[in-house]
Amino acid sequence: MAEHFIDCMNAKELIISKKIRLMEGVYVFDLAMPETLPFIPGQFVVLMVAPKIFRSYSLVAINDTTMTLLIDVRVGGPASQFFEACEPGDTLQLIGKALGKFTVKESDRPKVFIATGTGLAPFVPMVKQLLDQDAQANVQLFFGSRHMKDAYCDSFFEGYIDAEKHPNFKVFNCISRPEGDMKENYYDGRVTNVIPAQLEECGSQDFYLCGNPQMVDDIQAILKEKGATDNVHTEKYG
Repeated sequence: MAEHFIDCMNAKELIISKKIRLMEGVYVFDLAMPETLPFIPGQFVVLMVAPKIFRSYSLVAINDTTMTLLIDVRVGGPASQFFEACEPGDTLQLIGKALGKFTVKESDRPKVFIATGTGLAPFVPMVKQLLDQDAQANVQLFFGSRHMKDAYCDSFFEGYIDAEKHPNFKVFNCISRPEGDMKENYYDGRVTNVIPAQLEECGSQDFYLCGNPQMVDDIQAILKEKGATDNVHTEKYG
């Protein structure tokens, strides 16, 4: 991201208030802000973790003056090193406001979200918004993991994965390297294998894809074969 596009005049200090390890190299962070930040589910923020070191992260949630992020530090760059080593009380800078147009499009069609890794981040507030607005909303979420122990998707939807409250919300945890018996809502195979088995046609839903670029490309090809056209929206994570 070119420096001259960064509005450092509008920087605000953030304080790390909580750091939770979900799996090796993946953390949830709560960051205390001086004031609340308006955002549309699916948007991201730009953070400065050190002088001239800027990174963008999708917002998992904003509750009053607390920002929640889901961050993978396994890339190993300067920002990853900061978040791997940081502790509660450490500070960084928020640059400007929430940005981005990868948001839920207005339509009456069922919604299907497909993610791997921290590509789940923008889908957490997007899915919750849909279900908060309409408890009967038809929403499916496919999340790809290598192992069942690393399938952290369900932990973000406590109170939402409930057949009585949200009968039309279903999560598919797709496990590429399963070990032992599968738990409820867990499926053997990569998302690229599970989706063709679960979706007969793909022309009547809205699809949102986020995660590994190769996964996004592969899923787009599968959806196109099953009838998808301009109803697929994507965001690639490196």
